[in-house]
Amino acid sequence: MEIKYENSLPDKEEFYPLYETTGWNAKGTYTEEDLFKAISNSWHVISAYHNGKVVGFGRIISDCPSFRN
Repeated sequence: MEIKYENSLPDKEEFYPLYETTGWNAKGTYTEEDLFKAISNSWHVISAYHNGKVVGFGRIISDCPSFRN
């Protein structure tokens, strides 16, 4: 299995189904827009793709915006 990594945000339509697979939104508390806004404010992100589909996502958050790239 070949995984491609990108230092960019996935489309929100791609990210939401991935997030749903974790069970963290089991109560439906967060909308697609809420989650995308949260990840958009990350200090650094990495998205993992297999055959063009998002299969993983990681992010770093920081309390100090001056370190943001």
